[in-house]
Amino acid sequence: MHMIPELREKIFNVVIELLRLSERFFESIPRTARGSIPATGFALDISPWHGILNLSLRMQNDFPIGELRYDITDWEFFDFSSNVACQGRKNLELEIAGYYENYNGDKREAAHMIYWAGAEAILSPNVAELLQKYGISAPVVSLFKNGAFEFIVCDADQTFVGNYCEFVLASRLNSSIVPNKSAS
Repeated sequence: MHMIPELREKIFNVVIELLRLSERFFESIPRTARGSIPATGFALDISPWHGILNLSLRMQNDFPIGELRYDITDWEFFDFSSNVACQGRKNLELEIAGYYENYNGDKREAAHMIYWAGAEAILSPNVAELLQKYGISAPVVSLFKNGAFEFIVCDADQTFVGNYCEFVLASRLNSSIVPNKSAS
């Protein structure tokens, strides 16, 4: 499916806009003695069937063991961006819901492509750099995770159980070490 680059760019733009519009939220979070926000994860919450897109922040005290670490609804700062007025988000939510509803095929395929594009978007170095500006130790990620901080996009219906950001990183790594057959 060729919609991923275009959708990735639109999601990226909305994520950056939401983060910028949430500056006061970040300023209100208590800091550690070193002045940083004790966050361990940043999640993009997408519900294609409802046309909803929000951001969540996982703090150190939200960090349970195992798969529960992706249970964003239990985080203190679940959907912190839900009350942020952002016209770009509204337009994108309508577009995502329309794409999902009008997809000619298994809806799980459409959702998969939307999650993949979202994961690609939040793994952008620009997202990590903006989170760093707000005092969060979010690493710039290329092929491998750096430390305990996670970028997170999950499928609430669990067509695939896990973090789409991990899938994207594994795919990038695979592409970097497996020769491109079309180039030979």
